[in-house]
Amino acid sequence: MKEAEIKEIVGLMDLALNEDNDKEEIRAKTIDLCNRFPLYE
Repeated sequence: MKEAEIKEIVGLMDLALNEDNDKEEIRAKTIDLCNRFPLYE
């Protein structure tokens, strides 16, 4: 995993921890990350 990808994940975690952020935006970004980095192949 590259540094830029790790920063993207950390940014998403930061968004998720702030309750004022849009849950649908967080959900969409989470789905995108899960599609790009599947746990099982």
